[in-house]
Amino acid sequence: MTDYVLHLTDQPHINDIRVIRDGFNASLIARVPELARFPEINLAIFLRDDQDFIQGGVVGESDRGMMYIDLLWLDDKMRGKGYGEMLMRSIEQASVAHGFRHIFLMTTEFQALPFYRHIGYDLFGTLQNRPHGYDYYYLRKYDVVPDQRNFGLNLTI
Repeated sequence: MTDYVLHLTDQPHINDIRVIRDGFNASLIARVPELARFPEINLAIFLRDDQDFIQGGVVGESDRGMMYIDLLWLDDKMRGKGYGEMLMRSIEQASVAHGFRHIFLMTTEFQALPFYRHIGYDLFGTLQNRPHGYDYYYLRKYDVVPDQRNFGLNLTI
């Protein structure tokens, strides 16, 4: 009989995490084979000034046939000028180009819920008190359609 040991760490090695992620994905694909057709990708779009400093950006990653928008950030001086919408529309189109037409994200009530609703994201869940005193929202956009505009950004895919 083999003895097994649980090992807790707050600094896991990336290769160990990859073993868990790969095992999970293999198990998932064995149960839902059509998920194998979706590539595992990360996308990022940066808004840079004329000195090449990042003034904002959006980061997404594929997640079981959908695109998950992990981060959207703009420097305070860039807010309210349409750059957030340009970044989101651009990552939506990059997602479509990679075969992902469904997108989801999460935000808290003190962040950007009205913004995401304005650009077409639907609320599908709420987690209360995350962080304490605030609600956490789950939003999605299904069936993103291809759009030939690049929203003023120089996209390199």
